[in-house]
Amino acid sequence: MNRWLLVYISLLLGTPLGDLEAPLSWNAWRGKCKACHQLLLAGGGLFCGNFSSRRGHWTPCRQAWCGPCYTVLDNREFPIAQPKDEDGAVVEDEATRTRYVTARNGDNLVTPFQGDLCHFRNLMG
Repeated sequence: MNRWLLVYISLLLGTPLGDLEAPLSWNAWRGKCKACHQLLLAGGGLFCGNFSSRRGHWTPCRQAWCGPCYTVLDNREFPIAQPKDEDGAVVEDEATRTRYVTARNGDNLVTPFQGDLCHFRNLMG
C-alpha cells in the first residue's frame, strides 16, 4: 500500500523515484571513462556538467572520460583553431597539434563542459 502511494505521489510531482536526493558534490564523483573504462575520481578526468544532476526530465547522464580519451567529432564541419606563434605562423609540433582537439584531466573544473549526449539534448530540446 505505502509503495503504491509513493509511486502515485512521484507521478504527480513529475519526479522519478530515486531522484529525490540532492546532486553529489563534484569532489564525490566517481565514474568510468566512456572510451577506456578506467575508474575516474573527482578531478581525475573530464566529467560532464550533468554528471550528477538532472537536466529537465532527463536523468543524470553519468558520462566521464579520461582527458586524452575525449576528442572532437571527426566530421570537421566547424573550424578548429590552430596554435600560432608571435609572427602568426601555425605551430606544427606534436604538443600543440592536439591542443584544441583533445581534453585534459580537470578541464571541467576550469570551464563548463557538457558531453556530446547532453549537448545534443540541449540543441534538440
